[in-house]
Amino acid sequence: MQWQGQIEDLLYEGESVHEQVELDRAEVVVTDRRVLAFTPGGDGENFQQAERPNVTGVTSGMEGNRRYLSKGAQYALVGAILAPTGYFVDFGSIFGDVSFETEGANRFGAGDLLSMAELLITALTWVGRVLLALGVIALVAGVALLVLYQRKRTPVLRLTLAGDGDDITLPYPERMESTEAHEQLQRALFPETGTDSRP
Repeated sequence: MQWQGQIEDLLYEGESVHEQVELDRAEVVVTDRRVLAFTPGGDGENFQQAERPNVTGVTSGMEGNRRYLSKGAQYALVGAILAPTGYFVDFGSIFGDVSFETEGANRFGAGDLLSMAELLITALTWVGRVLLALGVIALVAGVALLVLYQRKRTPVLRLTLAGDGDDITLPYPERMESTEAHEQLQRALFPETGTDSRP
């Protein structure tokens, strides 16, 4: 169902439409009480709304996939910790220069125990290399995700809201100039001023 064509069904009793703004892949409906935003062409919700007094302005900006940003930062942080740790810390030196006399140990039945100790020390000498390799991989993955986030960002228009709530993000109209789209929203939301905010 295309709700853009059924706006009356979303209105409260006694609520009336003041202005409708078509923005290519989105539509904003300004009533006497609320601002209704239909964004089927965006990545998030298809419908967002806000009480009209809470809408404080219109701005333009860039929007990207925050999962790339979050994961990229996490991987980069892990890599920044693991790589220097693996490079600078010599885990094999924890026990110093230890040598085992296996002949005497075998006489007392401790040969298996000494073999396990030698295996542990050998494994520790590889810990640094493993950490270094994992750190480098994490760093590369983190940087790649951050670059992908930067390249995938797209221009958007935002209806800024008062308080701690998320702003309403609108897909950038491809067939309109940014100033034209901004001014249309501005006039619809703030008809008494028309210049309440700037892109």
